Amino acid sequence: MLQPQPLTGARLILLPLTLPQYYKFICQTAQLEQELGLPYHGRPLTGTFRTALQQRYLKFLSARQQPFFHTLWLLTLPEEKLCIGNIAFKGGPGTDGAVEIGYGIGSNFRGRGYMTEAVRLLTEAALALPSVRLITAVTAKDNAASIRVLQKSNFFYTGSSDVYLHWAKSSI
Repeated sequence: MLQPQPLTGARLILLPLTLPQYYKFICQTAQLEQELGLPYHGRPLTGTFRTALQQRYLKFLSARQQPFFHTLWLLTLPEEKLCIGNIAFKGGPGTDGAVEIGYGIGSNFRGRGYMTEAVRLLTEAALALPSVRLITAVTAKDNAASIRVLQKSNFFYTGSSDVYLHWAKSSI
């Protein structure tokens, strides 16, 4: 299994977690903070977020051949030595070449463009791969900040359901 390399942006680094680090992130956050030298100031690891992370971790266990798509990427501020959020794919590309992303950031770091930078970094890296042709995202209709992140990251609106808006970004 080839571990993905960190992705460096103008202000942040997306740090891909190894399988053991992913486990520590979910179950032993303090140990991972110490190991990385980065205190975590992202979205609290509770409720549905924790459940989603656990489910993605199990997918990572069974899909070791594609760690790029199954790991959790931490948004880190190298100058401040902080972890402020995370971003991940919700699995590997389907036969249509589509992958979905999800993300979250600590409340103290919202509105500063960090998530837009992270979405751009990860989507550009994914779209450079021959197996990926489309990146999708889903956001709540009332989540103006997430909608703006996707718009600024060149996603286009593709439709809606009762609660969600659907977005996509293609390699074309």
